[in-house]
Amino acid sequence: MTFEKMITLSLVICTKDRPTQLRRCLESVLGQTCPPDEIVIVDASIDDKSLSVVKEMRRKKRSPRFLYTHTYPGTARQRNIGFEMANAYVVGSVDDDTILDKEALRIIKEVFNKGNTDLGGVMPRLIDPKDRRQSIWSLKSLYKRIFMLSHNFAKHVFIQASGFPAFPFQRQEITEPQEAEVLNGLYFYKKEVVKNYKFNEGFHGYSFMEDVEFAYRVSKNFKLLYVPSARIMHLHVPTSRSSYFETYKQIVENHHYFFLHAIEGTFVNWLAFYWSHIGLLISALSKKNALGRGGSLSGVLSGFRAILRLQRIKRYQQSVRLSTKSYKNEKFNAKAALSD
Repeated sequence: MTFEKMITLSLVICTKDRPTQLRRCLESVLGQTCPPDEIVIVDASIDDKSLSVVKEMRRKKRSPRFLYTHTYPGTARQRNIGFEMANAYVVGSVDDDTILDKEALRIIKEVFNKGNTDLGGVMPRLIDPKDRRQSIWSLKSLYKRIFMLSHNFAKHVFIQASGFPAFPFQRQEITEPQEAEVLNGLYFYKKEVVKNYKFNEGFHGYSFMEDVEFAYRVSKNFKLLYVPSARIMHLHVPTSRSSYFETYKQIVENHHYFFLHAIEGTFVNWLAFYWSHIGLLISALSKKNALGRGGSLSGVLSGFRAILRLQRIKRYQQSVRLSTKSYKNEKFNAKAALSD
């Protein structure tokens, strides 16, 4: 048996109240030239519609193996549960609103097949349909780079002085794997890595930057790679005023937490940190409709207040203990949930 055949891959998909997106994602996963050996669904929906989708897909194809569990919402918590349930050599995570290129998982497997013992995690190229018309000199791109916010036109994956990461997703000329300081959004880790690291559940709800913070800790002991030839499209669904509020509030709070723990607290770096938040504030004010503008602005201001009162720091520190505990006692009931 070759080493290539020995490599197995589990794909974790966290979902909440988006059965249509989940079905589309699963169809792209099942259509892979090299499908995963296991699909783990961690569902936080308020109804059984997503479970019905999983059962439907399972009836269509008995292979790969399906595992399913229902739990409380929270991206970091759901990913911890999914990674604990997964059994393969490589464990990957994609969002329910993604579509995988047919060759994506084959390419990911080939990277891990090379047997690099230092390699801990891999990130594919993330494609956002909304960014297709943008260039490195577009107004939106220039704005993000000027204010040192997260952007997709960097020459490599790195953490800026502001604490926001930068990625080369829009750099079409980059085709070969390159080392990365962090991973973001969609990622694949060796199971041995996720056994010893957990997502910090202080990054609750939408959990902005929980993946960057996780990867930053992993990077201290393992090599991380960006693999642009593996392509995954990330779609987006409309959001509400409350979602705008929560998203921008967590961007401010979680970014502050990450900055404190990952970036050296020099005068220049703190200046970059505050400069980036001016950019966030302008971004919130520039939303085209009142719904997004009101929710985003309220979220940014609420995040600023939380930072000034240091409300989140104690909660984050307490959550570390919870995040590093094993989830083996969680009642997943995967077989019972999927029984027809």
